Amino acid sequence: MTTATPSARRKRTFLILLAVLALATVAFALLSPRADTAAIDEPALAEHDEVASGETHPIAPPPPAYLAWISGGFTSDFRAQVRTEEAFTATVVVAGDTRWMTRSTDADGKVVDDPMGPFAFPIDAFAVNPVEYAP
Repeated sequence: MTTATPSARRKRTFLILLAVLALATVAFALLSPRADTAAIDEPALAEHDEVASGETHPIAPPPPAYLAWISGGFTSDFRAQVRTEEAFTATVVVAGDTRWMTRSTDADGKVVDDPMGPFAFPIDAFAVNPVEYAP
């Protein structure tokens, strides 16, 4: 009869522990409740919103919205074509870019942040036509 070497015993123990861990993970995943099958909170689905005074007001459904995005922006021909589509009741062009802040100061002009180059703080900046965006 041969006995296993300490190295072989460690490998076997590791493989057994790994198998037990894998089985436990699978069992946990199968037995735990899923978010898609969780009970629905009926009060959250109410058609009226109760304010602090006790009054209720109807909740308007959110309007459907679609976003089309491409790096560098769409051509003016494409924007004109989308605006004539009957499926869309309103379109808004949103221009966006990343601006890089290389230094910041407080109200008195004292430097607050001044990262060493080439580092800077990214700031997402967006612009819209307020008349088109208001609705």
